[in-house]
Amino acid sequence: MYWYNPITRTSERVQAPSTDEEALEMLSGHPDSGRFVEHYVVLREEGMGVEQALMFVGHRFRMFHLRHQNLGRTRELQHSS
Repeated sequence: MYWYNPITRTSERVQAPSTDEEALEMLSGHPDSGRFVEHYVVLREEGMGVEQALMFVGHRFRMFHLRHQNLGRTRELQHSS
């Protein structure tokens, strides 16, 4: 499967997990892993498949990372008086 790995913040092609345990392992090992896992569990409880839920978690956090990245704004706006 091709997905955005929220831990490494890169898109990658990997073997799709076939169990929740494999998917959770892919989401572990990062300070924000609790958030990743929490979102994954909600999606699984809503009926999504393992692979699809993992891809949605990656997509959600990719959008989050894009929204919160520094876009070259290093200076504060200066107001004229």
